[in-house]
Amino acid sequence: MRFFVNVDGKEREVEIRSNDFGTKVRVGSKDYAVDFRRISGTNTYSLLVDGKSYAVTAIPEGKHLVLKCQGESFRAEVQTERERAAHLITGGVQAKGPITVAAVMPGFVLRVLVSPGDRVEPGQLMLVVEAMKMQNEVAAEVTGVVREVHVEADQTRR
Repeated sequence: MRFFVNVDGKEREVEIRSNDFGTKVRVGSKDYAVDFRRISGTNTYSLLVDGKSYAVTAIPEGKHLVLKCQGESFRAEVQTERERAAHLITGGVQAKGPITVAAVMPGFVLRVLVSPGDRVEPGQLMLVVEAMKMQNEVAAEVTGVVREVHVEADQTRR
């Protein structure tokens, strides 16, 4: 899975690949062996990068994440490949009319955080899906009102 991460005006392409032997993360042209786990009930992750341990807190703030690690704070904007393509095609123009929000890959629905009638803002977490031993958060891309929810927690979806 590829992401485009902008931190302090510097954009980096990040690719995450997982298999039975672990997770590899490529940032630009450099590969890292990575293992991370979310600390239950928090926004903090235990991150092991090439054998070095970090505690990273990720706080959603609109379309951004505020990342805190080793006493430093960074503001990051993260786009998936699909979000990047949509932005490039539309030139960043906001959609009008219904938008279907879907996870980028099939998985097990851990949490549904919205209900029909809920108002959502860009970046607001709507759904958490587990796929390939990783939790994937699905967020609203634009301001809107949820019309329908087609999944429930503890369901496997394709």
